[in-house]
Amino acid sequence: MRTLGPAVAEFFAGNLRHTKGSHIGQPFALEPWQQEIINLVYEIDNHGRRKWRSVLLGLPRGNGKSPLAAGIGLFELITRSDAPDGGPLVDFLHFPKSRTSAISCTHNHGRMRVLSADGDLQHGLSVSAAIIDELHAFKTNKQEELFFALLTATQKREDSITLMITTAGASKASLLGEKYEAMIKTHKLEYSGDGCTVVGKNEDAGSLLIWVAAPDSADVSDRAIWRACNPRCQNQFLGGSYSTNGCSARMPRFNPGVGMRVATRTKRGLRPAPMCGRRWTSARRGIQAQL
Repeated sequence: MRTLGPAVAEFFAGNLRHTKGSHIGQPFALEPWQQEIINLVYEIDNHGRRKWRSVLLGLPRGNGKSPLAAGIGLFELITRSDAPDGGPLVDFLHFPKSRTSAISCTHNHGRMRVLSADGDLQHGLSVSAAIIDELHAFKTNKQEELFFALLTATQKREDSITLMITTAGASKASLLGEKYEAMIKTHKLEYSGDGCTVVGKNEDAGSLLIWVAAPDSADVSDRAIWRACNPRCQNQFLGGSYSTNGCSARMPRFNPGVGMRVATRTKRGLRPAPMCGRRWTSARRGIQAQL
């Protein structure tokens, strides 16, 4: 596999810190299962271009989806150039509500905006990366319009990405359900031996599915299923041969313990959280593919 995953991991560890739990203040060093996800998301072709421009990542609650997505957004903001388009634009769409804020990157004139799924989005934008959090909660016509507006916006930039990150939700009769079922039917699937992970790839469409959930036939009282559905409990992700169809399972008394601050509130409003300029400049200049 050719991937930029190791460069992304170096960026996380060199610039991001945990803000909650037992690791508070420590570098955001990716766990092995998180590294495997990043390696897949940042897989590149023989020409060094991104293979997957549309990614759907499904994980049960408590597995640190949002911090991982926020870190990806910051990586896209800081390491892209997008010079002909006036700098990268990263939109982070969060449900249900979020403090509307923005982070600017002076070296490439980029911006990362935090949007609310209930807010307005101007059509006609050109977006480098769209990070869509909790897709299962998008149910109204307005929310669906925002979703499709972002999909259109990313098509205008070369090598852009749309990352949809979510839990399974309660019903397949939804925007997420339709997206999931379509990917299951049109992607080449790999299944885990425990039946709790599916990875689907459609190279023609540049689309990637990573889904972790208990299969319909699973015994939800089985602790082995709980662990298989929560990679943070077992610190591993792929391996073996995979199944599909899912409901969310969560291990009791499991403490997420990970957060990430992308902005801090002061008396004068929001300001970006400090990051180590030397490290991210080094990562930006030294991005290499792992062969």
